[in-house]
Amino acid sequence: MRYTQEGGQGSVSENAAYSGPTDPNDKKNYVKLDPKETISKLEYGMMYEDEASEWGHRDNILDPEHQYVNIGIAFTTTRLGFIEHFEETFLVFNSIPVLANGTLSISAEVDARISKMSSIDVYFDSIPTPLTNADLIAKPHFYSVGEQTEQRFT
Repeated sequence: MRYTQEGGQGSVSENAAYSGPTDPNDKKNYVKLDPKETISKLEYGMMYEDEASEWGHRDNILDPEHQYVNIGIAFTTTRLGFIEHFEETFLVFNSIPVLANGTLSISAEVDARISKMSSIDVYFDSIPTPLTNADLIAKPHFYSVGEQTEQRFT
């Protein structure tokens, strides 16, 4: 959703990794991190120790369909977050897609760099609603893919 709100018109997948304490009251685990070393360990873990994620992080890194990658790093002396966004823009839109009266209208051409396309999946999200402080604190703390439509488009 954030990707689309910022003008993204393709597909994006994400790898996220974190190092540091998760309990703010556990001061003994607040150990100074070396950012370069920590990023190297996190990336190694996503490539070679990703069994728990069924190798999804590794597959994401190695996927030859990705056209762009964006890296985000946030850190303090004791905590580090590392994000990889992989983008694919298979369609070049002639105009911005429009949803009116329950009908989605799209005018686009297949990107010239793509040799073959077998399907197009469309996902959508309900309009966001403001969250209370309790909503923000409640788990889960992740965002899932929107609903997928089975409708035909012309």
